[in-house]
Amino acid sequence: MVLLAENFDGLWVFVFVPPIVLAVLAAGSLAMSARGHWSGPALAALPAVLGGVLFLFAAMGHAPGWYVLLTILPAALGVSSMQLWSRRRRGSE
Repeated sequence: MVLLAENFDGLWVFVFVPPIVLAVLAAGSLAMSARGHWSGPALAALPAVLGGVLFLFAAMGHAPGWYVLLTILPAALGVSSMQLWSRRRRGSE
């Protein structure tokens, strides 16, 4: 068995930070979509797409269940933000 490094302590940033940052961005877009502002779905697109890709990688790589849920959170918040904006816009017409 070949190990490329002895210490993997610094890699937690690359594992946990992207889904959390995307979830915060999606939550901000959800707040903007609740007001009916156009920037809500624009900000939600990035977390929806990248969160979905992270989820697919985690699900295909047999990641633990809690990490799969962490990676699906930005995609779920992004899609719900777009749906909320659409319903708010439809209701105002």
